[in-house]
Amino acid sequence: MRTPRTSFLAAAALSLVTAAASAETPLDRAVALFEQRQYARSAALLAGVVAAEPGNARAHAYYGLALTNSKRDLDGAITHLEKASSLDPGSSRYQVWLGSVYLAKAGQSGLLKAASLAGKGKAAFEKAVALDPSSVEARQALLQYYLLAPGVAGGSVGKAREQASSIAALDAHHGRLAAARIAEYEEEWQAAEAAYREALKLQPDRGATFNSLGYVLLRVKRFDDALVAFRRFVALSPGDPNAHDSLGEGLLAAGKVAEAEASYRRAVELDPSFAPSVWGLADCLDRLGRSDEARAQYRRYLELVPKGGNSDAARKRLARP
Repeated sequence: MRTPRTSFLAAAALSLVTAAASAETPLDRAVALFEQRQYARSAALLAGVVAAEPGNARAHAYYGLALTNSKRDLDGAITHLEKASSLDPGSSRYQVWLGSVYLAKAGQSGLLKAASLAGKGKAAFEKAVALDPSSVEARQALLQYYLLAPGVAGGSVGKAREQASSIAALDAHHGRLAAARIAEYEEEWQAAEAAYREALKLQPDRGATFNSLGYVLLRVKRFDDALVAFRRFVALSPGDPNAHDSLGEGLLAAGKVAEAEASYRRAVELDPSFAPSVWGLADCLDRLGRSDEARAQYRRYLELVPKGGNSDAARKRLARP
């Protein structure tokens, strides 16, 4: 708690807060809601902003992200992110976001369309780097593409290493994260763990890094160590459903089904549309023999993810007698 200072300073601070609040626009409120992971509320506000200000690139960009996260409406997201990129062609960040949505859509598409969308995603990431060579975000996106894409689509571990070197020159912490991702890709788990721990020495309060470390430890079946990492993620980000989801996955892998259920349930409480946790909750209930509750969660999952993800598995489980 802050120690009170003079009444003059308190009054001045209050006037600044009041002025800031009165100056806040609907777009500012929508972006704040998005950053609080209240995606549906953000999307509802942004729909109005886009209608009222069709030339506002920032509104289109965030509306695209909100549609992705609230409804998994990737077609709508592409439409609005393409519009944002055309309105602000110099934005590296919008290119990163657009490329990411292209790749998400590719994962739901047939072979020919997926190849076209992957090409668009790669081009968007390359453009993002060209627009801002100092952008760690853009280089990380391109690195991930090089690692995940097949060679015929431009994938290349060598090119990923080039991006990792550039990232390390820009930021030591993110350089260690880039090295860890490449080590994971090559299934060099000790090297990946070491790189993540080095990154945490540089920035010890990054929940996402604990999350990545936890999954590396899960891969080598060091369940207790993984749970330590995931619990640290939860402690650093208690309002993030993904933190509770990761802890749930770790607990489930360790055979602690009832505890995993509680973690997944907490994630769904924080964000009812967080589909991975809806699936995890359904799976836990299934394993615990609570079939009626599990079936309700499988149906909920299919409402959120009608295609792709675990949708086929959910349908199979619902079809069981």
